[in-house]
Amino acid sequence: MGAAFEIVVVGCGGGPDETNLSSYLLKAADAFWQDGIVSLEAGSGVGTLQRLLSSNPRLFQGEDTEDAAQGPAITAAQVYSYISDYLITHTHNDHICSLVLSGGSHSGVRKRIRALPCVVDNLQETVFNDKLWPSLASFNEVSDDAHKYLYKPLQHNGEHVEIGHGLSARAMPISHGCTSAGKLYESTAFFVRNDVAEKEFLFFGDVEPDSVSQKPQTRAVWRTAARLIPDELDTIFLECSYRASRPMSALFGHLSPPHVAAELRTLAHEVVEAKQRRASDASFRSAASHNGTNGDSDGSSRPRKRPKVVAAAGDGELTGALRGVRVYIIHCKEQVSLDDDRPTPDAIAEEIRQHLLSGPDLGVEIVAVRQGMRLVF
Repeated sequence: MGAAFEIVVVGCGGGPDETNLSSYLLKAADAFWQDGIVSLEAGSGVGTLQRLLSSNPRLFQGEDTEDAAQGPAITAAQVYSYISDYLITHTHNDHICSLVLSGGSHSGVRKRIRALPCVVDNLQETVFNDKLWPSLASFNEVSDDAHKYLYKPLQHNGEHVEIGHGLSARAMPISHGCTSAGKLYESTAFFVRNDVAEKEFLFFGDVEPDSVSQKPQTRAVWRTAARLIPDELDTIFLECSYRASRPMSALFGHLSPPHVAAELRTLAHEVVEAKQRRASDASFRSAASHNGTNGDSDGSSRPRKRPKVVAAAGDGELTGALRGVRVYIIHCKEQVSLDDDRPTPDAIAEEIRQHLLSGPDLGVEIVAVRQGMRLVF
């Protein structure tokens, strides 16, 4: 089967470099860029993309010669005019900077902001409020030159919603630490689906380890993903902001390599248990069919019951559980180290691999994302 998605990485860092902030331009692999782009996050924007295009004019050039983005003089402004939807995980500045700064300058169709209701509320109350920035977004569906953005909240209801040319998304809340007042701050994990190819990928916003969260929510995301791995979902974008040496007290709602390794083992447990449940259900249906019933009874007056419990997977069952899954590591915060001259994303990815060696070989592939990459998967 061919590729389902194409992403250009405008920015993948989490600061302090303001020219490399979370921003990923997405389309279905078989679509043209001018058909409509989904911007996953909106940290870095037009200026950064123009710099990338100056060094790599072929960044958007693929096999489709009819794609307007294939032209020799494509500009960042043209690319951003193709955006139809923004998927925003949360409202920290490194994820919305270009959404704010470019809000009054966009051309093309009116842009829809897709986010959980709490994220939309934050944008409305603290960003586009005529104080921090002009009120450039509204809920009014009627075309309005004064409001360049249209708020379109995504409910946490298990449903995928159309977000662009052949794409849909499902949003789930995740925990990103606490405010100074001790209140939970939520971010988002998006399941993005190519509706024609019936393939998905999972994209995490900033997230803290379930092991320290006042409201652990990541396992629910893993459980949802496990049902799709590997046939429908084999690609995950996961943050790892800091090196392993970072103390727990200074993670501020983020992951470091030992926590990424622990979370991936949790996912592996969920994958094994999902397979066990499928096998149990298949056995139940087979027995019901053999007995000439629909599974609700065994032909007597006593109803047949589905197995209620699947035993928790032991560590010995995790070997190869994530084979075929690729995890792209994002949101690495640049750090200056006197004893390591490797790029921070590469160093963090290698630390994750080393921490994974302490347990069963999950079979997962760890890839450090770099600014300017073009990913086709």
